[in-house]
Amino acid sequence: MSTDKDTKDNSTEKMGGLTADTTTYVKLVIGAFILALSAYGIWFGVMQGFSLSKDPAYWAQFGDYLGGTIGPIVGLATIVLLVITLNLQRTELREQREHLAQSAKELAEQNQILMKQSFEQSFFTWLGQYQKTLDQISFSGGTTIHSPEPTLVPHGKVLTSTHALKRMAQVLGTQGCNLCINDALRSTPNPHTEPHRTNLKNIFISSWLAIYHSDLGSLRVGLRTLYGLVRWIDQHELLSEKDKKHYISIIKARLTEAEALILYANGLTEDGAKFGELLSKYSMLTALDPQQYEILRYLPLNEPQAL
Repeated sequence: MSTDKDTKDNSTEKMGGLTADTTTYVKLVIGAFILALSAYGIWFGVMQGFSLSKDPAYWAQFGDYLGGTIGPIVGLATIVLLVITLNLQRTELREQREHLAQSAKELAEQNQILMKQSFEQSFFTWLGQYQKTLDQISFSGGTTIHSPEPTLVPHGKVLTSTHALKRMAQVLGTQGCNLCINDALRSTPNPHTEPHRTNLKNIFISSWLAIYHSDLGSLRVGLRTLYGLVRWIDQHELLSEKDKKHYISIIKARLTEAEALILYANGLTEDGAKFGELLSKYSMLTALDPQQYEILRYLPLNEPQAL
């Protein structure tokens, strides 16, 4: 609305300028005509006593008088008209530049809108593809046995989709693996030392890999899909930091606690380290409670703000 109002104001201003210039032209023409009549009246009435002569010398003198009187005035009027014409041309050029600048600005804004629409369409399509891969996940593990290597004990029932993810999180977090971690924590007076932290990390990652390899591929595809989406947003040149955080927050809002725990475990591995950095950068694992998952207090993912 404000743009339309500004356009109307500019048009009114331009019309006012043109009207003023036209009036000036008319005034100059009328003034020149009046001056010519005045000069002729002075010559004919005052100097010649209202008498006309057929003598060519009479009219020659009148021509000299008229030229000498009106010539400078006409010359001045010509200069004034020339200045007005130049001002008009300069005004038109300025208006053309302003119009071109406004058109370029509007075109840039339209391009921004189109690029944002294209980005959002790709974003939500990508996010939808990630959700579809989660629906194809299957899992039948019950608990993990850590002697000598973590292995999954079949649960007896194949779970799919969100039920499979929840079961994975249970095996990885509150059951099985977590019990072994608690035993390791109780066996040392200072679990924050590097050797014990390494031991905890190895136990946790081994349990995660047992779960990771139990799926027929959908879990891996889902992790790669989500990593690609987050990396795409992070590296997008046309997005501001505020926009990046906005779109990441949309992803984060859709992550369940089970998904967050799986992402955390994957981020601790060598293959998932780069994804772990992005999870930390955008604080994507806030759905996890360190009070519920004790290992989070001993193995932070890159930086504490990730949690």
